Amino acid sequence: MIKKRGVVIFLGLATLLLISGFTPLADDKPVLASPDELKWYIVDTPSEEDNVVLSPSEINVVVRGSGGIFYAIDIPHEEVYESTDGGVTWEDGLAEALGNANPAAALPVWDMAAAPGNPDLLVVVTDNRAAAYLSDDGGVEWMDTGVPDLGALLISDIAVSSEYDSGNADIAIGTRRPDAVASGDVWVLESGPFAGWKPMELNMDVSSIMFSSNYDEDGVILAIASDTAGTYLCTRHKIGDEWIDVIPPIEIEESESSPAEGEIIVSDLALPSANYGKQAEWIAYVAYYSATEADDVYRIKHGAGAEDAQVSRLDIKGGDKVSIASIDYGAGKLAVGEIFGEEGSANASIYICSNPEEGFPDWEKPSEPPTGGAFSGRANAQVIWSSGGAVVYCGTSSNQVTSASEWALPIYWSGQSLDESAFSISEDGGDTWNQLSLIDTEMTSLSDYALSSDVGTLYLASINRSGFDSLWRSESEALGESWQRILCFDSRTNKIILRPTPEESGGEAIFFAVPDSDYARYSLDMGETWERVYDCPPITDLAVVSDEVLYVLDDNLVHKGTWDGEMWGGIWEWQRDIDTRLSSTYSIDVRGEDFVFVTEDENGDGRLAYSTDGAATFKFTEAVPEPGNIQFIPDEEFTRNRFVYAASSEGKIYRWTIGGSTYWRELNPPHLGFCGLVQNGGALYGAYAYRRGVARTLIPHQDTISASDWDSLTVGLVSGAIFKPGSLKAISNETIDLWALDGRDYNFGANTGCLWVYSDTFVLQAPWPTSPAIDGLIECDYCACQARVFCFRWREIPLAEKYEIWIALDEDFSEVVAQVEDITPADVQSPAWCPSTESLRFSCGGTYYWKVRSCQGVEGEVIHSRWSPPMYFGVKAGTTVGGLHIAPVLEVPEPGSGDVPRSTVFSWVGFPGTTEYEFLLAEDATLTQVVIREEVPTSAYQYRGELDWGTTYFWRVRAIEPLPSEPALGSFTIMVEPQHVSPSLSLSPVQTESGTPVWIWLMIGILTSLTVVVVVFCLVKR
Repeated sequence: MIKKRGVVIFLGLATLLLISGFTPLADDKPVLASPDELKWYIVDTPSEEDNVVLSPSEINVVVRGSGGIFYAIDIPHEEVYESTDGGVTWEDGLAEALGNANPAAALPVWDMAAAPGNPDLLVVVTDNRAAAYLSDDGGVEWMDTGVPDLGALLISDIAVSSEYDSGNADIAIGTRRPDAVASGDVWVLESGPFAGWKPMELNMDVSSIMFSSNYDEDGVILAIASDTAGTYLCTRHKIGDEWIDVIPPIEIEESESSPAEGEIIVSDLALPSANYGKQAEWIAYVAYYSATEADDVYRIKHGAGAEDAQVSRLDIKGGDKVSIASIDYGAGKLAVGEIFGEEGSANASIYICSNPEEGFPDWEKPSEPPTGGAFSGRANAQVIWSSGGAVVYCGTSSNQVTSASEWALPIYWSGQSLDESAFSISEDGGDTWNQLSLIDTEMTSLSDYALSSDVGTLYLASINRSGFDSLWRSESEALGESWQRILCFDSRTNKIILRPTPEESGGEAIFFAVPDSDYARYSLDMGETWERVYDCPPITDLAVVSDEVLYVLDDNLVHKGTWDGEMWGGIWEWQRDIDTRLSSTYSIDVRGEDFVFVTEDENGDGRLAYSTDGAATFKFTEAVPEPGNIQFIPDEEFTRNRFVYAASSEGKIYRWTIGGSTYWRELNPPHLGFCGLVQNGGALYGAYAYRRGVARTLIPHQDTISASDWDSLTVGLVSGAIFKPGSLKAISNETIDLWALDGRDYNFGANTGCLWVYSDTFVLQAPWPTSPAIDGLIECDYCACQARVFCFRWREIPLAEKYEIWIALDEDFSEVVAQVEDITPADVQSPAWCPSTESLRFSCGGTYYWKVRSCQGVEGEVIHSRWSPPMYFGVKAGTTVGGLHIAPVLEVPEPGSGDVPRSTVFSWVGFPGTTEYEFLLAEDATLTQVVIREEVPTSAYQYRGELDWGTTYFWRVRAIEPLPSEPALGSFTIMVEPQHVSPSLSLSPVQTESGTPVWIWLMIGILTSLTVVVVVFCLVKR
């Protein structure tokens, strides 16, 4: 007898498939950088590719070009980098192009300037600060500008003006001789046509120059110049080919003398005003680093028509000396980079002022500064605002210049390797800084990673055994495509663990902790800022319930931390020293706030301690058969079934039912030794501890699981890649994506120690059988008493290469008559298998069940999909009964009759000896819109409901026991309902804009919901 459960599953899946044709798939989660599926591949992580992590590296000069282009100069390593994507990635071809010039430029490049508004016009200082080269094609080709013989003078700064007079622009260089003799000058060259370099005859050593931003109108160039008495702001106005003073030089001092020519080391200018002519009111900001106590930022205010200006020291440190490496102005704010940094924390010193024009400006230091200056304590921060002033950038380096004379000697520009110098960005006005690229750090190994609950953000922790460790964040459209370093610190123990808040918590916090210490921090803004978990106990492992509840495992003790936002502005309160009574612990996990699980390490007995009351009390499971380091997870449906899984580094994978088991049930994976365990989409995965790959089963709930029910996922993994304990994770992202860390030291270029991903597309898919369809009949070969030749057909699964078919006499497949493996379809897009009559016999009059699944992917790996829903079909009987009919004869209602009552009796002429008929009533001729299906012992059936007025129905009857027959099909129409509607009233259903009645959409919605529930229930029960 045919069971109804298969029909329910089939109809439910059919409806679901139909609905999926009208429902767009969700596509709001980030994808991965590689499209590979059913294959392990490496996620892009920070490395030397695109010069993201680069050691040794120094950023001595940062230049903002036009159109979002940046340039960075590394003096000791003779490199010039160009970025066209805002500093995310860099190319290093400019230095090579300079070497190809005629005559070739002598590297390194010491300074650089880019023309405002013209991305093609670039100038650089080369030849040990004695020459200047120009490019008018963005750095592809270079030409010597013919700087005159400077003798003992050196080029100290270079600048390019905005365009004027039909595209001309001026180039200026400042020169100095950093000793006790002031003999420098400013030289100017018109870019085209060249008229030669012309001096301004300042007769002072120049340390900084800058063209007015409104140069095409005011024609002013400003310079910071020094003589033997002090340092001055000089302004010169271009009249034809001559340069005249705008106003006399302004000494940059307030209460004490400014540094003399032999004392000033470096200086910088920031010009917020639009016009620097004599008749204009303007402000200039200057700053310097010198051998005097006068180092600071100074504001110079000039009144219209005045011969002098007001100079104010802005007292960044309350009047104490603060040596400045750079200064820039943007959108009303002043950014200042200091020479010195924090040696012990690798933090550069940055200051931001949002009211620089006030009498007593306010200076703020970042809550999370840019990095640089590790080991040397010198960061030489080069700050620069974006063109609109919304973003500020910083480059750092560790040159050792401490005097004017050392500034002139290349040996003092050698820098410091692994000093955490970097190109950093702040998008909140300078308060929090992240590193984008050119990061001089070491990534010895990848310690941990985490995905946010919405899978929109990937976090990564890297260890530097030689210095400072790093936390990274990727939130690019393709995760891993671009990164920012969001924290740099010294973990000291060379171990970092990352724990995001779970999806069910409703929060988006990320925690990190340093095992074997009491150091833990958390961020509520995706790693932009971090708060300390104060009073934290010593950490063996950490489990996060939400951004306000966490559990800390400290050896055999558990501590519960709860955030109290009312007490003292917010504190962590602790329930301490809850004894698990385990001998030696390994990990802690939670499910909600109440269920807490603690496992033992290889020194323990292999038990699991679990609490159902928020760690107030603990109970124990029995020890697993082969103890070791125990990995653990609760089942996806733990709240319903109370299943938990454990995997041993020395044994197998096991299942336990909390409150129900007395021993661990072995799940019989094909190999021993596991270091990771996850579940998603119903599939259970275990990472091998001593071999490559991951074991996977689709049926972890079954009572009996054999080794053949497991697949080993290894395709794509390089030799020697064994996953780090506890690093296996799984997310549902249209497929099931497995993530894991190679446990070796990190070398992205050599494919070692990397972050790997495997997209398991087979977990959430199954082949769709199409023929024989459910309830189908196969023609009988009367002579051979078996079915005529036919083919099994199904819809393909993408990336499947081989399939497997089972055929049985029952829906539970306990009476299997054939198991056909390794079917390679001739047409992968329309897979089929045609059994030969010699190898497989289907008896006439018999009923059979079949199902299909994929068993190998296109990469050649043996990996199974889920089974298709079971289909059943019959083979027609070989003879008629009594020699009278091959199908029953329908009598009442007569085929084609009308005006049939809403409740009616059905009758037909059957066959002698038949013990069971199948009666089916439907609303359509294809018999898919079934009203009722019954199995009846007689040749009559009473329908006790009421059919719809005026509707045509279709009915079918066939014999099914002891022998099946052909079906008989008929139709009839129910009588029309008496009408009492006013002739003037026109009735029509309310329609949507597309013309579909609203009630149809409502019914589809209800049917869809019910169908999904039925399908899920049936699959779970299976």
